[in-house]
Amino acid sequence: MFKNKKRLSPFQIITVGYLFVIGVGTLFLLFPFMKKPTVVISVIDTLFTVVSATCVTGLTVVNTAASFNFLGQLILLLLIQIGGLGYMTVATLLVLILKKKVSLRDRFAIKESLNQHMPGGMVFLILNIIKMTFFFEILGSILLFISLKGNYNSLLERLWVSIFHAVSAFCNCGLDLFRSSLIEFNNNILFISTIATLIIIGGLGFFVLKEIKEFFLSKTQKGFSVHSKIVLIISSLLILIGFLFFKLHGYSCLDSFFMSVTTRTAGFNTQSLTTFSPILILLVIILMLIGASPGGTGGGVKTTTFFCFFFPLKMWFQNKRRYEIFNRRINEQFVLKAIALVSFYISLLLFMTFLIYSLNNLPIHKVLFEVTSALGTVGLSLGITSKLNFFSKILIIIIMLIGRIGLLTFSMNLLSINNKQELVYPEEKIFI
Repeated sequence: MFKNKKRLSPFQIITVGYLFVIGVGTLFLLFPFMKKPTVVISVIDTLFTVVSATCVTGLTVVNTAASFNFLGQLILLLLIQIGGLGYMTVATLLVLILKKKVSLRDRFAIKESLNQHMPGGMVFLILNIIKMTFFFEILGSILLFISLKGNYNSLLERLWVSIFHAVSAFCNCGLDLFRSSLIEFNNNILFISTIATLIIIGGLGFFVLKEIKEFFLSKTQKGFSVHSKIVLIISSLLILIGFLFFKLHGYSCLDSFFMSVTTRTAGFNTQSLTTFSPILILLVIILMLIGASPGGTGGGVKTTTFFCFFFPLKMWFQNKRRYEIFNRRINEQFVLKAIALVSFYISLLLFMTFLIYSLNNLPIHKVLFEVTSALGTVGLSLGITSKLNFFSKILIIIIMLIGRIGLLTFSMNLLSINNKQELVYPEEKIFI
């Protein structure tokens, strides 16, 4: 997929791929014919918008509908689709269309991009991902088109709005074509429930969707793997907890359900976040930090990583030495990896919050919220995105990119892999 791919590691291929897409997208959107008449957008704001779309974040410094015409919105939609599927998925699809061979190095890059353990069967997996994505996006577009009856005089405009938001929702992006996100539709049950369902499906991960499909459609009815069980249980619990919190604060059942779903992975909202109480803001920060599931279109530390991070506590209280669940044993390396990733995630989150707070005269809780939203590729904001100065926007752009390519990929690009045999030193105890 790259002329110099022999010199690039799988991690570097993923990073360079996203940078290439961002560069091309920015170049296109800088053209005046991509914007509405008299609209002028600076280079930094154009770059910010492109990164937000490609990293399926949804943070905006300009109003998408008011700033870009159909061509501009189409470019953004393509960027959202590429970001949601993953650069390697789209690149592999193009290679297959051109009837070229997918190299072993590219298969390893696909493996890393999709959080798989083995490079075998990657092409078959890619094709299934494409089929599932288009199926849910087309179905979602149809339902949104029906729900918007009476809102638009033009059928073409209504169709475009339906397609744009179906793709944005499934890809867990949150970019919209309205003036105030989805607040004006908070009483439209079909519209809101369709968006929420697309967000959930996109955030579960394609591996889990595959197992759900096989469970209901296969004659053998093979059971779920431990991975899928953890994803489904943790995702359900987080939605339930969020729902109860919002409901206890006086929001309707529909608003409570939607806000519980969207705050983990997408940037849509049916209520103004500026009205949230401090406890709700803290809840949203926690939900954004956890995020979606591996192999899905959302960000965050991931539900399985969150589970593995706290799993040792359960084993410690039960006085067990092995990590066991559902009559299966989890490899200790996965647990250690989860602990390292969460620690790195929180450290980066706090460091970037401190840095951006130092550069702006803004409340610390709003800065923390913004950084968490960017790193988790969520897209929710307490209204400070457009107030950030030039350097802070650059930092948010970097944070969104890290959140999309993943902390593991980012760290592997920075750290050299040491293949030398490690020395085993004498053991020493410390006091805890």
